[in-house]
Amino acid sequence: MAAVQRGLPILLLVVLALPGAARGGFYFPPPADTHPIWSPDGSSIVYYGTAEGLHVVSPDGSGDRLLPLPSTPYFAFSRDWHWIVLDVFSGTAGRENIVVSRPDGSEARIVGTAFCCFEPSFSPDRYDAFA
Repeated sequence: MAAVQRGLPILLLVVLALPGAARGGFYFPPPADTHPIWSPDGSSIVYYGTAEGLHVVSPDGSGDRLLPLPSTPYFAFSRDWHWIVLDVFSGTAGRENIVVSRPDGSEARIVGTAFCCFEPSFSPDRYDAFA
């Protein structure tokens, strides 16, 4: 759900719980932090902070920390969350590097190039990265 605060767009994430469980929610602060993705076990959310880069946070909004990865809103995790694929500016206008890395920034490698601004993903039956 999107909302507007003092003319700035913000993203509201509401966590709806099962009956009898606590319900929560938090706002992503302006400027428009976007692209939230849930971890497979539901213990965390990764989002793109337009000012700094990729963040990981608990569903209640606590424990927000910056991931040591290139800043990009175009990313996806493998099913087990052991790998992340990113669309990273290459330094050449209109060209992007497709980077696969561990979420802690280790084992990063360029696996290809693409034209600007694609949303990468992993294949559902394997760990190959696709654009």
